[in-house]
Amino acid sequence: MAFVTKRPSGYYICWIDQDKKRKFITCNTKIKGIALKELTKFITKENPNYHKRNDLLSFQNEIYEYSINNHKPKTQYIYKFTIKKFLDIIGNKRLSDYNLIDIENYKTERIKTIKAASLNIELRCLKTIFTHSYIRGYCMNNISKHIKQIPNYQKQRINIPLDQYNQIINTCKSETIKKIITTAYYTGLRESELLNLKWENIDYKNRLIIINAEDIQTKNKKSRIIPISSKLDFLLQPDKISSLYIFIKNEKQINLTYLSKYFKKLCRVLEMPETYNFHCLRHSFITNLINSGVEITTVKELAGHSSITTTMIYTHINLNQKINAINKL
Repeated sequence: MAFVTKRPSGYYICWIDQDKKRKFITCNTKIKGIALKELTKFITKENPNYHKRNDLLSFQNEIYEYSINNHKPKTQYIYKFTIKKFLDIIGNKRLSDYNLIDIENYKTERIKTIKAASLNIELRCLKTIFTHSYIRGYCMNNISKHIKQIPNYQKQRINIPLDQYNQIINTCKSETIKKIITTAYYTGLRESELLNLKWENIDYKNRLIIINAEDIQTKNKKSRIIPISSKLDFLLQPDKISSLYIFIKNEKQINLTYLSKYFKKLCRVLEMPETYNFHCLRHSFITNLINSGVEITTVKELAGHSSITTTMIYTHINLNQKINAINKL
């Protein structure tokens, strides 16, 4: 596989020879467009069948390899699913033959069956796919620059009030699930972070949960430290450490889908709003911090947000509550 790479003196074509050694040849230019044309000439000369195999169906294996090296399993699945759906709707073509009309046709078909937020995830995948096809010299035009996401209104952050949280806890028959729900409500940990939490992540002496990004895959790949509330003393008093992970069922790590469905079932039994889901426990934790007057930068760190802009969304929720309170006077 050959590709262009930039050096201070200009662009070079890089490829791996039969001895698996990197080779370089200058493109004699500092302009990327010209370098990519030279790359196409080089590849065509080295492999006359290049244009015959330069299609999305063939290219998907390179994207899978990229995704495996850079993403967690859930995202890898999204890439595979998106390529499959795109091929089903638009069909297989040479990468250079795809255009923005194809993208718009894809959007038109997909929005009939999925939500805007889900479609935008697929569009971001397509942007990455076509960006890589351009960088690797499979097509001369980078259509990814012009792929636009569809308008998507800000998703409501749903807070579960304390009284309803207590109802959920009292109804839950599984002690393990009960502990997971309690931990989520008082730490704001995401589902995947909770289920991958290990006993070694607990600092017993200082009453801390240490989320190490190298050990637990976090959304923004950042580590953080969360103090352990008095409500979570069970984390400091393990009866018997028989597993690497804190939350297990039948000596096995609990499945995320199982947890989500279990929580949803609890909410339905109690006839709570259909919009309630497990992730609402995280929203509740953040909202409760804001309502308690905790400094916004501290909330950001505890929540593990990569940007304070995300945290500020919760201050708007709090502002609406204040406005409603004043209107009742």
